[in-house]
Amino acid sequence: MPPQAPVPAPAATPATLTVTVMTAPSSTASFEMTLHAAVPRYVGQWGRGQARFAAPRDVAVDGAGNRYVIDGGPKCIQVYDADGNYKFSWGSDGVGEGQFQQMSGVAVDGAGHVYVVDKKASRVQKFDGDGRYLIQWGSWGEGNGQFMYPEDVAVDGAGNVYVADTLNQRVQKFDSDGVYLASFGGQHGGTNPTYDPTGVAVDAAGNVYFADRGQNRVQKFAPDGRFLSYLGGSDWGQGDGEFIKPEELAVDGAGNLYVNDTGNKRIQKFDSSGNYVRHWGGGGPVAVDGAGNVYVVGGSNIQKFDGDGKLLHDLVKFGRGEGELNNPQGAAVDRAGNVYVADTSNNRIQKFDSNGGYLGQWGAWGSGHGSFRFPVGVAVDAGNNVYVADRENRRIQVFDGDGNFLNEFTGDVFSQEFRPGGVAVDTAGNFYVVDTLKKRILKFESSGHMRSEWDGYSLPMGVAVDAWRNVFVADHGNHTVGMRDAQGTVPANQWAGHGHGTGDGQFQQPTGVATDAKGRAYVADMGNDRIQKFGNQGDYLGQWGKGRGAADGQFDMPQGVAADGAGNVYVADTRNHRIQKFSDALLKVPLTHSQSFTFSDLLPGTYRLSAKETGLTLSDITCSGGNPIVDGHEVSVTLVAGDNVTCTYTFS
Repeated sequence: MPPQAPVPAPAATPATLTVTVMTAPSSTASFEMTLHAAVPRYVGQWGRGQARFAAPRDVAVDGAGNRYVIDGGPKCIQVYDADGNYKFSWGSDGVGEGQFQQMSGVAVDGAGHVYVVDKKASRVQKFDGDGRYLIQWGSWGEGNGQFMYPEDVAVDGAGNVYVADTLNQRVQKFDSDGVYLASFGGQHGGTNPTYDPTGVAVDAAGNVYFADRGQNRVQKFAPDGRFLSYLGGSDWGQGDGEFIKPEELAVDGAGNLYVNDTGNKRIQKFDSSGNYVRHWGGGGPVAVDGAGNVYVVGGSNIQKFDGDGKLLHDLVKFGRGEGELNNPQGAAVDRAGNVYVADTSNNRIQKFDSNGGYLGQWGAWGSGHGSFRFPVGVAVDAGNNVYVADRENRRIQVFDGDGNFLNEFTGDVFSQEFRPGGVAVDTAGNFYVVDTLKKRILKFESSGHMRSEWDGYSLPMGVAVDAWRNVFVADHGNHTVGMRDAQGTVPANQWAGHGHGTGDGQFQQPTGVATDAKGRAYVADMGNDRIQKFGNQGDYLGQWGKGRGAADGQFDMPQGVAADGAGNVYVADTRNHRIQKFSDALLKVPLTHSQSFTFSDLLPGTYRLSAKETGLTLSDITCSGGNPIVDGHEVSVTLVAGDNVTCTYTFS
């Protein structure tokens, strides 16, 4: 994946940074100069299934087979095509136009308009098929056109809209502009009162069905509001045609009715006369398309069935196939840039190239060599040996880079009184293990002999070690990140001042930590759904990803992080079931003797220049401004609006 280009600044405040290379006039050496941002930018991702939702709540299908999904996590509508490919989304948390508080039902009419009922906001909003807001109606109350916790919405062939007004014990009917027309049911509905109507559907003849959850039945009304019949009984049941708390409904073009029988965890199908046809397991909000296919919302997926209950497609956030991930909690990078992922809920390790290309995997549920019971941490040493924290087997397993078993460490320390979390390896082959059970860090020689034990933590979960063998620990329970030197001493005044919170440099349940070649630290700040970057003294450098979500560059409880030597950062975005890759490299340019290149239209901020090492000796780096900080072949400069800074690299 190519690096992203610099982000231009507003026209009134550009800054430029020029780099010049000076060598002996006779030199023909070429240098790769790279401009780096202070905070890495999103590059790509891999591992998750087609779905991007966090918490699907309901689904509707239009005439083209597009699926409109309520995502209760980020409070938006997500749209997928007929093959399950993500198209776009709209909405956010709030009470404004196009915003949502607690969506509970969605429907699409024949013209492609989308209706969303908001249970908490007591309203219905109407959008076009592209998510553009059109109108809304409803408010809290008992009057006509008012709602009290409405839970579902349906549309008939004429464009009339039906809303399950649950706490008011009725279904209300509106025209397509939200004008009130009629009501059905109610607790005083003669011999057929209604209790907790939660789902509503309309057939091609205009008959209205609604799930009478409080009475474990489905009621049917004629278009003029006359009661016609009901399915189920006056009490709950588990037999064919009986219900326990039925909720959502759907009707296909042939008049077949599909009922989400929630208490029995199944979908039941009835013909147009109300005769029981069949059922299948699962249960959840239900919708049908024009071809008679049935869509059912599960806890983390949306399944597509034919009318007989045969599974046709599973729109999932996670998977079990090659390259797919389920709840990944750890990541590590070897010297060649290959990425190893602790695919925790799939009980395996997967190996990818630096761009997410699948290379291989090993492991399965079990306790034998090469099997795992919830692998949560992974690390790679200088010889490309892979260390895996096999949590529930209470051990560390070691493999070569192709997954061949080499060793395991159990013994007296790795016993039933031990539960490994994170794992890290230093340049001398010592490895460090987080013991989440006894709240300590254990340091071992490569042979497995324990050298040190460090305690004083609340709930340590992540560990990393830099090139100088400083050890960094993410203490999930204390909301802190701490550092010790190679002897276990805590240096004075380092990593001080960080605390519990949402501000810059503060943490909420930090879970993973990694270091790069320069000792910079990256922290998976899980509770804040972000990655924070620090200098090796604990000085705050930046952050990205704040705000829970499933979009590119957003996170949902990230737990693992890894960094390579090329400025790439890999994040185990755990509840989005994916690895996201970020890079601080903005642009690379080749330069030879006396050549210059100007990076223009830069936003004010801190940038870093690096030169790829060659056989020549770097004599000096000088800059005309920007408060330069030189570190080996790198220099960091801070630009303000209007700056024109030149940095010169001199080689001999």
